[in-house]
Amino acid sequence: MKKYLIIVFIPFSSFAFSQALAPIQRDSLFTSPNTGNTFVRAMFTDTLSKKVYVGGHFELIGKRTFNSIAQWDGTKWNSFKDGVNGSVSSIEQYNNDIYIGGTFVDAASTIQNISRWNGNSWVPVGTKPDGSIYKLFSYNGELYAGGNFTHIGGIAANSVAKWDGSNWVPLGNGFNGSVLDMLFYNGELYACGGFTQSGGINCAYISKWTGNKWDSLSVGADALISRMAVMNNKLYVTGQFSTIGGVNIRGLACWDGNNWTDFTNNFFPDLNAGGKLMKNIANKIYFNPDLNSGSKIYSFDGTNISSIVNVPNDIIFNATNYNNDIWLEGLAMPYVSKFTNRPIVNFNSTIDSLCTGLCLNVINSTINPVTKWSWELDGASISTSPNKNPGIICYTAPGNYKIKLTATNAYGNDSLIKFIKVKNKTNANWLPVGNYSMTPNVYSPIPEVRALVVDTIKKVLYAGGSFKMYTSTDTIINIAKWDGIKWSKMCDTIDGVVSLYVFKLIWTIYNKNLGGFLKSDSKLS
Repeated sequence: MKKYLIIVFIPFSSFAFSQALAPIQRDSLFTSPNTGNTFVRAMFTDTLSKKVYVGGHFELIGKRTFNSIAQWDGTKWNSFKDGVNGSVSSIEQYNNDIYIGGTFVDAASTIQNISRWNGNSWVPVGTKPDGSIYKLFSYNGELYAGGNFTHIGGIAANSVAKWDGSNWVPLGNGFNGSVLDMLFYNGELYACGGFTQSGGINCAYISKWTGNKWDSLSVGADALISRMAVMNNKLYVTGQFSTIGGVNIRGLACWDGNNWTDFTNNFFPDLNAGGKLMKNIANKIYFNPDLNSGSKIYSFDGTNISSIVNVPNDIIFNATNYNNDIWLEGLAMPYVSKFTNRPIVNFNSTIDSLCTGLCLNVINSTINPVTKWSWELDGASISTSPNKNPGIICYTAPGNYKIKLTATNAYGNDSLIKFIKVKNKTNANWLPVGNYSMTPNVYSPIPEVRALVVDTIKKVLYAGGSFKMYTSTDTIINIAKWDGIKWSKMCDTIDGVVSLYVFKLIWTIYNKNLGGFLKSDSKLS
């Protein structure tokens, strides 16, 4: 099945608003034209530089080549030189550098499965591992790597090791299966994945590092644990298990340091499995359970579970916080999308420019709930307003004036600036067009001009109606031509009323004697 990227944004929220997927950039399609197999599984946000890094298996974003690793700077996607050949599963920052892990080689085939970006190119991190890296995790000056390997840095290390900045160091006997996730909980390193033992110690699918060996948590689980997160001194896990710690708990569980519990209290009776996502963002656990009733993102604040948003039958692998939004990535859609409950400000004025002494109205079309409005109106009769709509705004002096609206709610704020051009009012007078006089014809008690049209190519104006026009040289009936200097006849006009001009300078008259409208089938001359 063809797989696609979805990076979805959802808000810090305990309730959902009605929303729909919308591409951030309509040309930001993630594709792999040579293989057709496209996905993104790794994300990292650098909060200082305000950049998001994404990694996976893709060749193009839009029409540009990226090769499995890219950076979003808030406006556009940026590439890392030639990228890598293969897939990126994890991204982490360590000693201010970006590290990536996965199943890949560089363009020169000198780097394999783990690499560091030095600002100009990808460089090795010790001797390359002999298998895939699924998780990179930085803590207390050391970089931890988990995956499915037996050697890294030239040493034996079964699926887990740490990098001290110079060398790789094994962690005990490692595991007999793959490591998918790692984190620190209560000062101890925890690992989960597809393993069941470490040396001779049974540690079914989850284990903690004591400083010299890996130990079990109760009796472990009966199947794979894929992801972990910590919130309020508790460890949350998700995976394919139906029992954990000897307790019948399916897919989603919580460890308090001593016991396993079902933190959902059977909230999901149609749960198939836990899913791939388990992440603490802004002190809420976000997760994506595999349900018979469809795919949704949920949050848990320690007490309540809330449905955030539906996702299109997708498995969500990872999440990160960016500009008060939450980015999620999975396998459903080939473009970047955004969900947000922050206000999205928009407004329009009834006109974009006006003369001094006149007024306009501003119409607010901001979406999502707002708790605070703030208008700034330069040069206007109202300088500020805390209301949703500021009311009628008037201007007395010419200039280019700013109108700014800021809207705020519990999830953040948004602002928009537009400009109004105000011109000096001029005391213009109506002037006659040429020297002539007019009398009515037999069809109207007063002279009437009913149609005007300009031929921009010939630069002439045509006037039609019910009139007799007298110039110094001509008597013109019902239709006349102005060339910028004088009025003149167009032709011998049928006695009638010129009521309408249409395209290609075809003209229509009403002829009383013939009882209806007639149309010239030739261009006016």
